[in-house]
Amino acid sequence: MKKFLILLFSCSALLAKDPKREFLARHLESVELTVLLNLPSSAQGGLRSMFFDTSPSRKIDPEDIWPDGTPFSGSAMITTDAMSRLLDVIDRDGFFARASAYYYTGKDHPTGPPPAKEDVSVYIAKTKNTPSAELELIFPDGDYYTYYFIPVSWADEVVPLLTHMREAAPGSPARSLLLDLLKTHRRFK
Repeated sequence: MKKFLILLFSCSALLAKDPKREFLARHLESVELTVLLNLPSSAQGGLRSMFFDTSPSRKIDPEDIWPDGTPFSGSAMITTDAMSRLLDVIDRDGFFARASAYYYTGKDHPTGPPPAKEDVSVYIAKTKNTPSAELELIFPDGDYYTYYFIPVSWADEVVPLLTHMREAAPGSPARSLLLDLLKTHRRFK
């Protein structure tokens, strides 16, 4: 009986959702998700970032392009259900446990304390000289925006993560753009 209870507790711990995932689930209509492939500036070509948004009222900037006209970045409007499935993939694969939280405010005098310890500029100032990948989740939080940055191992995790995300987005415009990110990863592996 004791072994059964230990096994049951272990299984329920694996199925439990990360608190960050649970918080985001309550705000799906305002969550933004970006998948970034960070490569040295000398590595030219290929899709480097993919932006997912659920808010039809938010203006999405035009995609950046390389000098040869191929896309550098992409974006897709997705449903809150599709965003929920993508967050489930991130949670299931254990990525939320590594998330670092930062904040940003565009207001001169925000009310209340910031939702994280450091401004997003601290994170952005860190330079990356080797190929890397990350997930970036942004959501409004009062007068602030909270940013979760999640590192993804270039060697071991990018391909499984992007593959799982593609599987979670059947029929979504994001599916083909995720495939383009996979192609970029393979090209610079």
